[in-house]
Amino acid sequence: MGLILFFAIICGILLFIRKLSIDKYTQKQELAAKILEKANKLRLENLADINELSGQMASADREQYISLTQERESTEALIRELENIISCMQGILQWRPEISGGRKEIQDAIFALKRQTGYTLKELSQELGVK
Repeated sequence: MGLILFFAIICGILLFIRKLSIDKYTQKQELAAKILEKANKLRLENLADINELSGQMASADREQYISLTQERESTEALIRELENIISCMQGILQWRPEISGGRKEIQDAIFALKRQTGYTLKELSQELGVK
């Protein structure tokens, strides 16, 4: 009887730990979804800015053209960074946290985010103003 109780307690503890782990990764995915939404919005806004800059460049004099070219290049660099962030967020969101392999893949995608952008998930959310 004592052995059955012991196993029941151990199983309860393991299930509790599993639930905490699933909740932790679900929260990370929810944050990633918010970041993805914000990054997509910013990307579209910056693409519109590039179109506007292209129109201005057509009628600019030499100095304005140089200035607009620099602005366009910095905007293009920002778009590339946003596309990288979007790709990382999609990598985080494609896995299910209920499966231990899914949690591992989510964690790997979070590490890839840090490697590729220099930001952790939390730092990126703060940088983009996502809560």
